[in-house]
Amino acid sequence: MKSVQLNNNVLRDGHQSLAATRMRTEQMLPACEALDNWGFGALETWGGATIDSGLRFLDEFPFDRLDALKKACPKTPHMMLLRGQNIVQYAHFPDDVVTAFIKTSADHGMNIFRIFDALNDTRNMKCAIDACKAAGAQAHGTICYTSSPVHTVAKFIEMGVELEKMGADAIVLKEPAVFRSDKSVLNQWRHGARLDFFSSRRTQFLDDLALGREQRDGPWSIEAGDSPCIGKRRINQLRDRTGS
Repeated sequence: MKSVQLNNNVLRDGHQSLAATRMRTEQMLPACEALDNWGFGALETWGGATIDSGLRFLDEFPFDRLDALKKACPKTPHMMLLRGQNIVQYAHFPDDVVTAFIKTSADHGMNIFRIFDALNDTRNMKCAIDACKAAGAQAHGTICYTSSPVHTVAKFIEMGVELEKMGADAIVLKEPAVFRSDKSVLNQWRHGARLDFFSSRRTQFLDDLALGREQRDGPWSIEAGDSPCIGKRRINQLRDRTGS
């Protein structure tokens, strides 16, 4: 069995969810040495609402924070949450702006971009994935999971296969709450395919398709850590069973 790899979101989603993203960089730095030495697969240190909050409320330049955290945590890969064509906002931006933002972020040391679209529209993720690959960073294609009549296992698998074809280095299931009460997706995958644990760090699509999971518990996140890995052949078997 492959080892379980945990990622840590405390410097991004921890205070975003619990304190309206109001932590200052100076408040994070004392914890960085410990976080960097605990062996996490990645530290999510940037993206989401941290950039908006830094500019509007904290009087901090976002790239200065990234530089400081990268210097304070040099051993562990850094990860950020990117809203696809929205980058870190709530409106679409032109392709050249998306590409420039990702290149600049990678130049400042960002290693992994966890890319999603709120409506699971992969057209809004393609430019970001392409830009990540061009910048030499990892692109983690992210599926927003929810429970509804139109959100089916077959559709999630179909989207995962599409993200793989677009060049994503890993596939992540993103859902902050319902996963713990609605196990239908995981149960169907578990019964439809053999599951392996995997490390998302430096994962590439060779024989197996890496499938990660994000779960938030206050400041902690398990993303691609306690996650199943479904091989390409096994995905095809499951697609046949679900009729997708």
